Amino acid sequence: MLINDISSTVVYAVFALLAGVALGVGYFAGLWWTVRQLGNSKYPGLLCCGSLLVRLGSVMLGFYFLLVVSVYSAMLALLGFVLARLFATCVAQRTEQPDAIRQNSRYAPKS
Repeated sequence: MLINDISSTVVYAVFALLAGVALGVGYFAGLWWTVRQLGNSKYPGLLCCGSLLVRLGSVMLGFYFLLVVSVYSAMLALLGFVLARLFATCVAQRTEQPDAIRQNSRYAPKS
């Protein structure tokens, strides 16, 4: 009986951690896409605010559902979210080239 309780607790903990990672990946992928599109957008303010509302709303809803399950699952999800942020930061630093992004922007000075 005790083994079943421990295994179900571990399964819930892994699920909460993976849910936090998924929320983080979705949030930071949306942020990356928004930043890439701002230079070419006709309405960059609307794009920025709309993206913020969608990203923040989805993350808050995900954490709300995890918080309903238990506080511990929400804390594990927060850990997964932070891990996704660290991963996104490492990936962005290796792949992004700011000069190339600025050159493709419609607001970049023409040479």
